[in-house]
Amino acid sequence: MNCWESSSTTILFNPRFPEQERQIFATLPKTENFESHIWVATSGTAGRCKFAALSKKGILISAKSVNKHLNSCYSDTWIHMLPDFHVGGLGIWARAFLSGASVLDLKSKQEKWDPHIFWNAAVGSKATLTALVPTQIYDLVSNQLPAPPTLRAVIVGGGNLSYSIYSQGLTLGWKLLPSYGLTECASQVATATAEEEFGYGALLSHIEAKTDSEGYIYLKSPSLLTAYGLIENGAIQIKDPKQDGWFKTEDKGELRGNTLKIHGRSSDFVKIGGESCSLIHLRTVLEELKRSQNLLIDIAINATPDERLGYAIHLFSEECPARLLEDFVKQFNAIVLPFERIRKINFVKKIHRSPLGKILYSELYTQG
Repeated sequence: MNCWESSSTTILFNPRFPEQERQIFATLPKTENFESHIWVATSGTAGRCKFAALSKKGILISAKSVNKHLNSCYSDTWIHMLPDFHVGGLGIWARAFLSGASVLDLKSKQEKWDPHIFWNAAVGSKATLTALVPTQIYDLVSNQLPAPPTLRAVIVGGGNLSYSIYSQGLTLGWKLLPSYGLTECASQVATATAEEEFGYGALLSHIEAKTDSEGYIYLKSPSLLTAYGLIENGAIQIKDPKQDGWFKTEDKGELRGNTLKIHGRSSDFVKIGGESCSLIHLRTVLEELKRSQNLLIDIAINATPDERLGYAIHLFSEECPARLLEDFVKQFNAIVLPFERIRKINFVKKIHRSPLGKILYSELYTQG
């Protein structure tokens, strides 16, 4: 990942990205306004995958602010377990490039996450910094693994960290710094310090933020995306979502001086194990499969809070033969990405709908 001074442009694909869409996104522009950029996949309320064009200069500006926040220098060692096709993983390489810190790329040696292997590697390498998602923190805490003595900061992003897991982590000595960030701003926007109240993060030095009357957060930064690339009518379209240099996020929150507290998204968009998940997309897949199978049973999917993953996808159905639904779920799970799979079937007396026939998802919940 030592490409930061090159004028080349790269498209980062998840290895599991659908091949048909990959072929189209492979035509994202790499010249003129997009030289020295990195295209990174992201999603939104519309349920469509799109790519954000991040300039290398912007990514490095973000990395410099994170290094400043962490007081990171050449003597640090990052232990790296986040995918490089996400800004969270990409950012670690940029920070190390600027500071001269070492990087132990554990994910290249450990294909699947294992809290014990991670802990042993952190201890053995005398790692000082890392970045993890809430699911990984949950696993470390659940296994009662104490913080490695040299690890002085753990950035936690990619979803909401519950206060229960946070406090248990602190008890075990983990120096957890919950953060709020987004692909469109090349990683972190606000990150906690040890002194701040849980739920608040200090705005990093390269960020300006404001909120509107509805509480939506707006950001201005040299790290903001240049544009989106998305598929419309089978071809790539380029769109710049900024207005007067400001980017309106899908998140609501409040500013208190130089600190930001996130209240969450008002859209059908959740984080599952640190992965962005569009419920609109999954509901579309469900309906298409239901039609193809001529399934006449009233069913729906929703995201249910899960202590380990943040959220998990559940299927809700009125009474019907369990075997029929189990076969349907297997087919659904074979289509979607691993973190999008249905993890539980819930039988309910009735799936409530509005007068216009829309499912009232707020009334779908696990019974008993």
